[in-house]
Amino acid sequence: MHLVLPLSINGSMLNGQREKLAWCLRYKIALGVASGITYLHKGCQRRIIHRDVKSDNICLLKILNLRYLPPELFMQCTVDEKTDVYAFGLLLLELITGQPVIDDSHQSLVMWAKPMLIGKNYAELVDPSLGEAYQKVKLASICIHQSSTERPKMSQVVRMLKGNEGILPIK
Repeated sequence: MHLVLPLSINGSMLNGQREKLAWCLRYKIALGVASGITYLHKGCQRRIIHRDVKSDNICLLKILNLRYLPPELFMQCTVDEKTDVYAFGLLLLELITGQPVIDDSHQSLVMWAKPMLIGKNYAELVDPSLGEAYQKVKLASICIHQSSTERPKMSQVVRMLKGNEGILPIK
């Protein structure tokens, strides 16, 4: 961490710049993060759960604060691979909407997006400058599902991001 922070002169790629990034770059970021988490879960000799997946950690910022906490962490104090899936879902939603996870009035992105996700009002969710992001809204939605057992594995998320597997139905 001490070695990487000084080398990250531009801070987070997403910090205040979401609206400037084209969908192709946001998609590359999402796919890279999903692939990295999949490697931690499946590719390492010992399974690693990241527990701090967030836009600020894509190109580390100076302020490191935990913001992407799934419901099961509060209710049951459990952490597993689905914890990272939830955090990734929030990151993907952040990339798609161009909105921060917590806005200036302390409103959560999930609470803001839930009614639109349930009502399938994707046009209201997606950053207007992004045409291709509509197809990834459903993926973000299943990743942030309230129940961790209903969330996909990160390896499935990577396949769905790449289009190699259809988006699972939301229950």
